[in-house]
Amino acid sequence: MSTSDEGTTSLFTRARRAALGALPPGTFPLACATAVAGITVYGFLGLTARVLGPVEYAPLSVLWSLVLIMGPGLFVPLEQELGRSLAGVGAGGPLAGSLVRRSVIVGTVVSAFVVTVALVGSQPLLEHLFGGSWALLAACCIAVPALAATHLLRGLLAGQGRFMPYAWLLGAEGVVRFVGAALLFLAGATLVGEYGILVGLAPLIAVVAVALASRPRIPPVREVVPWRRVIESVAYLLVGSLGLQVLINAGPLAVQLIGGGEQPDAAGRLLAGLVLTRVPLYMFQAVQAALVPELAAMGAASDHTSFRRGITRLLLAIGALTALGVLGAVTVGPAALSLLFGPEFTLTRLDLALLTLASCTLMSAQACGGALVSVHRHARAGLGWAAGVVVFGLALLWPGPLFLRVELALLAGSLASAVALGAALASTVRRQRRTEPATTVAHGA
Repeated sequence: MSTSDEGTTSLFTRARRAALGALPPGTFPLACATAVAGITVYGFLGLTARVLGPVEYAPLSVLWSLVLIMGPGLFVPLEQELGRSLAGVGAGGPLAGSLVRRSVIVGTVVSAFVVTVALVGSQPLLEHLFGGSWALLAACCIAVPALAATHLLRGLLAGQGRFMPYAWLLGAEGVVRFVGAALLFLAGATLVGEYGILVGLAPLIAVVAVALASRPRIPPVREVVPWRRVIESVAYLLVGSLGLQVLINAGPLAVQLIGGGEQPDAAGRLLAGLVLTRVPLYMFQAVQAALVPELAAMGAASDHTSFRRGITRLLLAIGALTALGVLGAVTVGPAALSLLFGPEFTLTRLDLALLTLASCTLMSAQACGGALVSVHRHARAGLGWAAGVVVFGLALLWPGPLFLRVELALLAGSLASAVALGAALASTVRRQRRTEPATTVAHGA
């Protein structure tokens, strides 16, 4: 091999190592599983869009958005806190068993409450959101406890560093849902409720299968964690998680409530655009799942230099991804949308560019929020996401064209959260620097 070839190989190796070094351990298997999950999600939504058409697809898109707001919005806090806490105290530590059991109790109570509220308020849900379909309401009620179990299992596996079964769980849900939809299509099913019920059943089937296959280790209770510690942490995380899910998934709901009567296909078309433009955000889930436990371990070890370096690299990577995403939306976005969902699902280049920018801005906010959670700044993280939701709601009051109105509101809300969370993280980093010994700071520089 020539000297130039060796130099090129060495340069490539260093670049690859630097790129991998920007990501927390466990990212690779999770990224592979997220890719599988993403492909199957796109397959499910694309298949159902073509079978149902824009008008019938609209209530399914509302179910999809509502389940994602309630499910991950309510139970990702449990996953994050369980994973962070187990990583901090040690998966086999004396507090681990109590943390797991208290988290399961909270998840059970919350899911039971949400299902009860949905059943009590079934009439307005059926009338205004689900197009009168009881099957979609049933799917919603099945999905909530199923997602509670899913996120609790994810938190347990992440806290124990078992990212391979975590990856199985992440990919299995999408596979079950897509295979079920394909079988329904081959059987000639054309009713929205038949496809909607898969939204509820898929996470239930996946969590049972992975739990049986992986046999997760439930540590014994040796010391009891105070309820106050669990509730306070989860409460702040709940505010933040619901805020994030609103900014991710509330677009179709807003379109349906504002202009669904005049444009019955609007919610379905906007969901199609969101699904297409949120490929980077969807893939970021793999990084987010491994990020919080790793940063929590750094915080517990007072390794502030590595903490700052990891966050900086991640934000730079997100910036580059944002530029590529917007360029792709402007150049090939409309053609890709029609190819994936069908020629009736149309959005302009401006629509897709704004949706992409909002999605990538949310990635920056997620990175900052995850870093804050890892160092016990739950309240600051929750307030940052709440600020974004308030701005989103206020921006919806602007009386512009329906799609542009919602898209600008999503972008404004995402920017507000990113700025608030970034400012809180910068304050935390400055505090870390002030508390470090002078020798440590000099070495880190």
